[in-house]
Amino acid sequence: MTINWLRRLTTPLRYLKIKHKQKFKYDWVIPAVLTILCMWGLSSLDYSIALIGDDGILVGIATLAHVLVGFFIAALAAVATFQGQGMDEKMSTPAPTLKDRYKGEKITRELTRRQFLCFLFGYLAFVSLFIALLTIFERVLGTQIAAVVPELVKLWLHPLSLTFVLFVFWNLFVTTLVGLYYLTDRIHHVSPEVKS
Repeated sequence: MTINWLRRLTTPLRYLKIKHKQKFKYDWVIPAVLTILCMWGLSSLDYSIALIGDDGILVGIATLAHVLVGFFIAALAAVATFQGQGMDEKMSTPAPTLKDRYKGEKITRELTRRQFLCFLFGYLAFVSLFIALLTIFERVLGTQIAAVVPELVKLWLHPLSLTFVLFVFWNLFVTTLVGLYYLTDRIHHVSPEVKS
């Protein structure tokens, strides 16, 4: 019972479980490379970025996330109701797959364009909401937590937290570009089978 409600609330995160030969690159590799380049650039320039506070990077990312969350939810609604040809056809071979449960049995299903895009924009909306809530948490409790954390812990906690925040940002950025690619181009392509 507990697992069911948690599974429902975290359904958008199932986007990360979708398998496709190129998807791993967009979900993990490119964001990781961009994060490493940012961290390397900051360290080589001896430039320290504040993570929290009014001038912190978290506030800047959250401002962007607040704007994007509405766009992602609107895009999700549009994709869910879009009546274009081929939206409910399976994606090009090899189609992205998702392991699922159906009547108690584990199955692997090939996703349609609509299913894939719904998972994609649901995931983006979820991440944006997570960033927004993280910022609220930081504004309410950040100063109190920083006051009680020992300096030694802060020394290694700051770069780790910054790396995590940058990775989440770059993942959001790259996945948004993938979503825009599908909305501007791929969503209008009709496979030969559907066309005929």
